Amino acid sequence: MSTEAEGKALYEGARKDLVNALMKRKEIDKQLAALESQIYTFEGNYLTETTNSGGNIIQGFESYLKHPNAANRKKYEITDGDRIFSNIVNGDADRSADDVGVGSHVTVAVPAARQGSEARSIDSRRDRDSKQKKRPNNQRDDEGTPPLAGTTRKKRPRMDTED
Repeated sequence: MSTEAEGKALYEGARKDLVNALMKRKEIDKQLAALESQIYTFEGNYLTETTNSGGNIIQGFESYLKHPNAANRKKYEITDGDRIFSNIVNGDADRSADDVGVGSHVTVAVPAARQGSEARSIDSRRDRDSKQKKRPNNQRDDEGTPPLAGTTRKKRPRMDTED
């Protein structure tokens, strides 16, 4: 009979530990949900505040040096593809703690590159390159060594003045 009493005491102790652990898990889940909500709002605030002030890490900084005027500003709506941190958090929220294994890994969704901004940057580089002066090819002298900097122009011989 003493083994039954010991077994029952162990069972009750394990049951209390389980109840405490489940309550602690609920509390941590609430804290996690609050933190996810904060991340979502902070990220939204960042994206909306920086869109018209020159750029951000998502949209790029192409318009940072341009003069801001009301005609150039567009109303920008934040999409789920723009949210990097919120997408990471929301992607893992569907999995429970039991589903996470030793070999599991997290996949991060990266938003697709914007064709317009890439095309603009390529065009601006091409324009800048075409505006630069083409440099003449440095010709080698008779010894086979390239000329020194600043010696590409030939000097005219001095005229002798006899007085």
